[in-house]
Amino acid sequence: MSVPSDADVPLVRTSFTCTAQTADALARERARQVLSAPARWAVVVLLSLFEGFAFSAWGQSLPSFAAASAISLVLLSALFFGLRYWAVYRSGRRALAANYPSGAVLRAEFGTHGFTTRSPRGVSHVGYGELKSFALHTHSAIYILSHQPLLPLVAPREIFPETALALIRPHVKIRGEA
Repeated sequence: MSVPSDADVPLVRTSFTCTAQTADALARERARQVLSAPARWAVVVLLSLFEGFAFSAWGQSLPSFAAASAISLVLLSALFFGLRYWAVYRSGRRALAANYPSGAVLRAEFGTHGFTTRSPRGVSHVGYGELKSFALHTHSAIYILSHQPLLPLVAPREIFPETALALIRPHVKIRGEA
C-alpha cells in the first residue's frame, strides 16, 4: 500500500458505524468472492473432462461404473466447495468481527491519488493505481490490489459513496454497479 502524499488533499470524507450484522454480511460477501474465482471452477471442469476421458474406454464394458464415477465426482466437488465456503466464511467472520466490532466507527478519505481507511485496528492507504479490481455488492465493497492478487479486501459499502466511486472509476472498472 502506498504512502499518501502531502498533495493528496481529501476530496471526500465518509464514516460508518458498525452494527452487530456488519461482520457477518462482510464475511458472507468475502466467501462468495473467494469461491467465485474462475480458476477454482476450471479445476472442477478439468477434473470432469479427465475423468470422462479416463473412463470412456471402461464405459463401453462397464457403463454403470462410468456413470457412478461421474456422479461421485460431482458430489465430491459439491462437498469440497461447500466445506471450502464454510471454512472461508468462518475464518473471515472471526477476523472481520475483530476488525469491525459493533459500535466501531470506520472512516474513509478519498483524495486525487488514493484513499485512506481508518478502523479501530489501524490505518491503510491504497493508491488508485494499486487497484486490480473493484466490486460492489449490497452490503460490501470488495477490492483486490495488484501486489496481493489472492487477497480480496472487504469493506462496508457505505464508506464508498457515489462521489468516491467517481474518483476510483478512471483507474479501475467497478463491477456490480446498478
